[in-house]
Amino acid sequence: LDMYCTSRERERGDRGTSNNKSIMGNLLGSPITAKETHVGITHDDDDDGGRSRSMDGGGLRYGISSMQGWRVHMEDAHIAQPFLYAEQRRQELPATKEDDGKDDKEEAKNVNAAPPPPPTTTIRIPLPNHSLFAVFDGHGGSFAAEYASRNLLRVLCRSGPFVEYAQKWRDREGYLRRERARLGLREEQEGGNNDNVVEEEKDADGKKDNNGKDNDKRDPEGNEDYQCARASYDHELMQLLERSLRDSFLDLDAEILAEVRGEKVAEEANSNYGEGYDPSSSSSGMDSAKRPVAGGDANEKNSNSVNDNNNDHPVPSDDEDAGTTAVAVVLTPKWIVCANAGDSRAVYSRSGHRAVPLSYDHKPDDDDEERRIRE
Repeated sequence: LDMYCTSRERERGDRGTSNNKSIMGNLLGSPITAKETHVGITHDDDDDGGRSRSMDGGGLRYGISSMQGWRVHMEDAHIAQPFLYAEQRRQELPATKEDDGKDDKEEAKNVNAAPPPPPTTTIRIPLPNHSLFAVFDGHGGSFAAEYASRNLLRVLCRSGPFVEYAQKWRDREGYLRRERARLGLREEQEGGNNDNVVEEEKDADGKKDNNGKDNDKRDPEGNEDYQCARASYDHELMQLLERSLRDSFLDLDAEILAEVRGEKVAEEANSNYGEGYDPSSSSSGMDSAKRPVAGGDANEKNSNSVNDNNNDHPVPSDDEDAGTTAVAVVLTPKWIVCANAGDSRAVYSRSGHRAVPLSYDHKPDDDDEERRIRE
């Protein structure tokens, strides 16, 4: 994804304001400072214990603001996707042939004809309380950043590891419930709180431990086997999510290269992710995905998803040597997972004004990165 500018491009950009022209090299004579701002709210529901990701209730509120600056064209792009789903594609089995009374000679004529491809069914697997945000810092042109912003979600949601992640995530509570039954443990209370239990569920002897607490042998939180089973399941989920992001970055990079070379890419490239999908339904319904969003002032735009999508398909230009960085963050009910290529950064702000880096720069002047490039 990240093609660094050549020395010739840097020379064109370094001319700065030495000439009194409206456009100099790949920079403008003065910056365009008009900002485009979007605000929205993610779709959170009760599938994960009814816990909201926003302190004031409801979904997670987000905002995006962009400015073109000195560049001749806007070379950056972004994704703000407030709901996620995976897409599993299945080929339907051909229908069983029945005797239709046709002459055997007529059937023999079509024996060498190529059979039509079986129809494909797309199944959308909802991921409640999941969202994705990404920034693409383009350079040398706008094509790479625009293509990445329009196609990362499509590539991700159809990747094998992401489909498997979605299936396992939706079965997580069922798996844990089966484990509790197998180990003879009681059901967890909503939100994982087991403090309020009836007296009959406590230790039969009514004994207390050395700390004076009830010794409840049926408490899932105190059962080592149950804790190991849950940790192992969650570890598999995390590995699938990490692999899906990594594979999607590589597949997207291959698509961008194919587009530049004029080769055929995916038929549904540049399609709008989430179009016709209703995130408020746990099924794969095709209703319009409309939800209330957070309010804003007159210069802000409310949006259900803000993915730099329009009706124009990005097309590579012979006059550009475009590339882009990429930093994407997936928010789940349990984790914040970041993937990046290049030197765009993601930072997590914790309570107490503490900043936690989520990404690490990939720069050629970094020793580890230079070694990786050379190898």
